[in-house]
Amino acid sequence: MIPKTHLLVAPSTERDLIGRTIPSSELIRGLIKLNPSLFCPDIKDEKHIEGWGGVTSLWLGQPDGGGRPICGIKLGLIPEWTQIDERGVLITKGWRAIFDRVVKSGAVRQMQIEMAFNVTLGLGEADANLCLGCIREGRREPTNGGVRKMCDIHDGAYTAAARAKSEGPELELRATYKKEKEYVS
Repeated sequence: MIPKTHLLVAPSTERDLIGRTIPSSELIRGLIKLNPSLFCPDIKDEKHIEGWGGVTSLWLGQPDGGGRPICGIKLGLIPEWTQIDERGVLITKGWRAIFDRVVKSGAVRQMQIEMAFNVTLGLGEADANLCLGCIREGRREPTNGGVRKMCDIHDGAYTAAARAKSEGPELELRATYKKEKEYVS
């Protein structure tokens, strides 16, 4: 089972942060075989967006014929898990995240993808060892063991926000503030 995150980052028990790789050509060819209305412009295709060095997009239908984009795909080997750098910037989307987007778009059913690519896409529970705030951001930081199941940074931010909300001196001023109307004649 894979972690229940929107970016599908590797679980905390996973030692290999790349996982199993699939060549982008095999992934695209397999998806188009499952649904011929899927379209992925080649780098040399006139429908490919220029400044997307090494990245293409997967469409349901034709881009100029009323089709809708599903997701971007980085060409080359696609890792199992989404890769994010230390600043939280997406390096490459993993094939699990791409398959998730394809299923959510309604282009292909999950069971079809699992059979065609010999994978299991069922979502598991959220990883209890990772901070829920960091998981939403696509990072893998361990929890501090607190009630919120967050790292020290996210737990501190929630604590500071709650304290400011309940103790802030400006609350009384805001509650009693009444704007005076000024009439100009």
